[in-house]
Amino acid sequence: MSVILGEHLPSAGENTLPASITHDLKAAQYLETLSTATALGTSISSMRRLAHFETTKRVLAAAVNERLASGTIETSANPTLLLRAPNTQDGIWIKCGIRAGAYIEMDGLRPIGFVRAEDLLIPVLVGSATGEATEELDPIPLCRIICSWQPESAQKGYGDLLIKELHKTCFAQSPLVPIVPDDIPGLLSPEVSFISVPRSELRVNGPFEQLLEPLLKSLGVPTELEEPDHIIVPCFTRQLPAIMPSFPQARLIKSVPDCCRAQISMRTVSFLPEIGFPHHVKLSLNVQITSGLRIVKPAATVLGPLFGKMLPNLIPQDLWIFGEPGSVTGAQDELLKAAQISCVIRKLPEQQAECPDEVLIPGAGLIQKPFKEDKTYMEILFGLDDLKKKHDWFKRYTALLLAAFIPPLVRYGIGFENHLQNVVVRVNITTKEVTGFAARDLEGTRIHYPTFVRSGYDLSELPKNSSNVSDDIRSPWDKVHHSLIQDHLGPVLHMLGLESHGAWSIVREELEKVLDPSGDPNGKALYEFFTEKTMPIPGFMGMRLIGRYIEVSLW
Repeated sequence: MSVILGEHLPSAGENTLPASITHDLKAAQYLETLSTATALGTSISSMRRLAHFETTKRVLAAAVNERLASGTIETSANPTLLLRAPNTQDGIWIKCGIRAGAYIEMDGLRPIGFVRAEDLLIPVLVGSATGEATEELDPIPLCRIICSWQPESAQKGYGDLLIKELHKTCFAQSPLVPIVPDDIPGLLSPEVSFISVPRSELRVNGPFEQLLEPLLKSLGVPTELEEPDHIIVPCFTRQLPAIMPSFPQARLIKSVPDCCRAQISMRTVSFLPEIGFPHHVKLSLNVQITSGLRIVKPAATVLGPLFGKMLPNLIPQDLWIFGEPGSVTGAQDELLKAAQISCVIRKLPEQQAECPDEVLIPGAGLIQKPFKEDKTYMEILFGLDDLKKKHDWFKRYTALLLAAFIPPLVRYGIGFENHLQNVVVRVNITTKEVTGFAARDLEGTRIHYPTFVRSGYDLSELPKNSSNVSDDIRSPWDKVHHSLIQDHLGPVLHMLGLESHGAWSIVREELEKVLDPSGDPNGKALYEFFTEKTMPIPGFMGMRLIGRYIEVSLW
């Protein structure tokens, strides 16, 4: 049964959005806002409480969604979410508010669909049957309580490891120095170093050296004295302690500060316009950011140049690709060591030059809100100020998205990683309409080998046991379902307030159109897979604690 806890639509505003949304601009604005707020007298404790709750609400939502806690929702005038240890009503409990407009699939008082962190509210209370409730916003003691409800994880120390990482957005791995808040500007505008490495210690893919040459010249990196059996490789200066032990013959040539800006992932950089280098460079960073270690796997450095020869013939003409024609990685058999030096050169889509009236916006940027604003960038940019406009816009957006990424999955077994961070939205700056999409970062691509070989192409250049290739058709299907349906369309429709207004029906209708299950047997199998009532998904906390996948209601 579906239970709607209320209805809420953001109110209209007078905001306008610049023609392009850039990560640098937003970062600068937020940093300026935070520093100004402190200067004007906003207490550090107030900012700390806000920061604590941003983490805490994600911990609580994950605990319920991943069945690490028994969750119930009391739908009173002020709805609350109650968390207890699984399978018991005794002991410590945690309680917080929940937004009256939240839409959650329910079985009685028990949520069986997603509880979204954005819907949780303060205060957060901790109590038991024998004591008084106290307020607690710090995520660490709350996470300790949740971990104590998983005795098997406590025995193995996994809970302590999770808690150690929990409060660190950027968790540097040894031998890198720890990252503290004062280091964040340095991550946004990182210093880049250039090192000379013996060719025998590297695996070079594509015309890496030729592509890099203009950058070396522009930054004044001396190359004339380099030995012919050496290659110059860029890296983050911060990454050098992780590189040098595995490449003892590597030699630092030059370090260049203030020459680039980090993109959303923090490991891909764009060079300043005055540098005159149009390509993006993806570099390994031995730092865990959210759930992932931001090194570049050796297989990922091979996939881009290999795909570059094939993709133009395998994807819809209207889908743009950020090509990765050249790369380098370590030649060691121990992949973790080899990955420390990985570097990928990424080119902008060639079609961009032919379409100067289109701007490229990271999908993740559209669902964000300007600081202290109620409306998302997509509502502001596209004028989505009533329910009908949101419905119409979402329907077109969904149709374009599925038409771009589903056909390669059906025909060739290619499953791109389509979450909001990896998909770039193409927008006409005159009409302010979404015109299509571009895919970037091929590292997470999954390929069903039996389906792909029927295309006539060969994947033998990929390293053995590459996680990108599988004989199981569910591998790319799972990848696309998780990234495209759950992590892309799900947040978009949620932030538009459409979850309780038939948006999932729109997704099913558009899936049916693009897959044609009544006429295409392959499309029928995929349609049935995508529209199952529940699907297993990896849970962040559960995977860390007990390796648990969970079944959740999606539709």
